Amino acid sequence: LGHSESDIATLQTQLYNFEWEGSIGKLAIRYAQSHPAVATVAIGASNAEQLKENVAAAALPLLSSEQRVKLQGFIAPYRYEKHR
Repeated sequence: LGHSESDIATLQTQLYNFEWEGSIGKLAIRYAQSHPAVATVAIGASNAEQLKENVAAAALPLLSSEQRVKLQGFIAPYRYEKHR
């Protein structure tokens, strides 16, 4: 998608410093589930441990609207727009 290593490192740093009580994988799942237009999130896993972690994300609280806005601010500069 044309992102530099620097772009990826910056986003990773922002995500690791985001106030959240789980892994980045769980954060991604909860971000998707917190969106008002999303009814279902299809998850995948490469192994049993990853599957357990992804399923456990469902027990975590949904992101607040403030958290969602903050995450959107992180990813906005890297949003893929060529298909629009």
